[in-house]
Amino acid sequence: MTEKNEITEVLAKLESEEQLASLQYLVEKLPTFVETLKVAEDKLDFVTSSLQDERSLKMIAADTEEKIERLHIDSSHLNAMMDLVQLLPRLAPVVQQLDNVMAFAESVWGDKRTVDQLLTTTKETVNLYVPIDKGQEIIEETKEEFARTKDGAAISVFGLMKMIKDPVVQDGLKMAQAFLTVVNKHR
Repeated sequence: MTEKNEITEVLAKLESEEQLASLQYLVEKLPTFVETLKVAEDKLDFVTSSLQDERSLKMIAADTEEKIERLHIDSSHLNAMMDLVQLLPRLAPVVQQLDNVMAFAESVWGDKRTVDQLLTTTKETVNLYVPIDKGQEIIEETKEEFARTKDGAAISVFGLMKMIKDPVVQDGLKMAQAFLTVVNKHR
């Protein structure tokens, strides 16, 4: 008698609208579920057979060990990685800003009219500090100076600082700064 009551209860539950809708959905989706299950079984069979193949596992392990050994990772590398992980919250906004700058630069370089205007303005500005009409002469002199000094001592940080103080470099940096200020206003 208990089994009959249980069956009656199950049938009563199945007659509810919610249960019928769920059963209909399952019946409609059954082919998709079966296909997905077959794919999962195939992949599981492959993984199982791969894990049982001792020779393949040894080859994979040896290959992995060889690659890791070529990296020459030591505790200083791990410490550096930990430092980078600690800095990520501060680095993320900087990287996002760099991404914004890159997107802006790509959009500027993609617009022919903007590039033409930029080139024209640059030529006019450069002409104020470097006479373009003497361009060939300046290029030849520059090549000679480079050939004469290229085997000399490397440019040091102090040499770089000295170059930054040069009026031509200062004017170029100020022009770049002004450009970035104007761009920032138009955002």
